[in-house]
Amino acid sequence: LPHMNDIIGPITNPLNPQKITRRVVGINHLIAPRIVAEAYRIMNKKGVTNLKHGLFVRGFADKNRYEGMDEVSICPGGTQVAEIKDGKIRVFNLYAKDFGIEDISVETIIPKEDKGEFSLKILKGEISGPPLQMILANAAMLFYLAEKSQDLKECYKMAEEIHQSGKAYETMLAVQKILPK
Repeated sequence: LPHMNDIIGPITNPLNPQKITRRVVGINHLIAPRIVAEAYRIMNKKGVTNLKHGLFVRGFADKNRYEGMDEVSICPGGTQVAEIKDGKIRVFNLYAKDFGIEDISVETIIPKEDKGEFSLKILKGEISGPPLQMILANAAMLFYLAEKSQDLKECYKMAEEIHQSGKAYETMLAVQKILPK
């Protein structure tokens, strides 16, 4: 069963909630993304938050939608999304084909090494194939949220171009330099 923290966790943030107007939130433990979207809608009405556009995603590994993940999935089960925009909630499903790619098996994206090192290798361009495709699909949602395009295939291509240019890795290094040690 979902815990109360599954609802509270994504909502809480050390930043002023009034300043977060766009957000992608991964939902875990089989809680329906719509529940978190509804919570945001209520908090918006009460003036606690100021979310103008949010995407609440719950990915699935298998077609039966039993195994899941708190991110966009390009595995056979696809992704359930609750989108809140201007106070209205829309629930829909996404699949790998919506990004212009073929679906993948969950076994092909499981890191066989330290997750931090694995993530760094993706940013450096040292890992390709399904793990990279999964990252790019998730990044595509950010372009969609930023209203760069309503076409997820186009958003996926934008994410791919940035990754191939090395800008994602360069940005990570720049952020790393300004963080306190």
